[in-house]
Amino acid sequence: MVRTKKEIFSGACFQYPYKKVAPLLFKNTKCSELAAIKHWPWVAWTVANYVLRRTADADDAESGVLGPKEYEAELVRLEKYSLGIARILRTFSHDAVNMEFRDAPRKTQHLRQICQILASRPADNAIDSNAAEVVLFTETINEMYECAESAKCAQLVFQGELLARKRRVDPALRQFITFMAVIWASLTGKSAAASRVQNRADENPPFVRFVLDLCALDKDAIQPTDAQSEMTHRTKAMGRLRRA
Repeated sequence: MVRTKKEIFSGACFQYPYKKVAPLLFKNTKCSELAAIKHWPWVAWTVANYVLRRTADADDAESGVLGPKEYEAELVRLEKYSLGIARILRTFSHDAVNMEFRDAPRKTQHLRQICQILASRPADNAIDSNAAEVVLFTETINEMYECAESAKCAQLVFQGELLARKRRVDPALRQFITFMAVIWASLTGKSAAASRVQNRADENPPFVRFVLDLCALDKDAIQPTDAQSEMTHRTKAMGRLRRA
């Protein structure tokens, strides 16, 4: 079902009512009340979309992602467990072939039955309790040794510092600033700029202040640092505006 424009904006406008958004528009853009009313739904939707994406990205980052040390530890475990499985299977098959319980023949038969079960799938019901042949696990044992060797090679080339790197530009913030640059240009008639004025280097540029104020509208939003805002804006939003 395709939602109408009214349905798309209604939730965002309810979440960020005009009385919360308008003061920030007046403060940063000196726009008229009519312009604030017209742009309010777009600002509300952009902020809501930003918060939603940041929350989703944070959830994805925390779910099922290991750190560099954990990945390296898993490779060590893979090598260790592969060797362990190979040795266990080799022990069972070796004993089933070479060990004869002459005082209790059924012990030998049972050990061979265990080997047959280990070589089959749990769903298989074709387990012969009187099996005379011994399963040697030759192919499986070789695969386990190869897996252990591969895990050892992987440890040699493993570079934890590469996995520890974090993306420098947040896609949610990139999109947020790009949309806000368009809104800013519409409200002020000026292109969004992230460069500082030389004699006022201690202050953020007007557009950066505009972005930071709107990020702070929601308590769940992670307010970007000044460096993030300037870097993201320079690398993405400004390039798009120049090409427009």
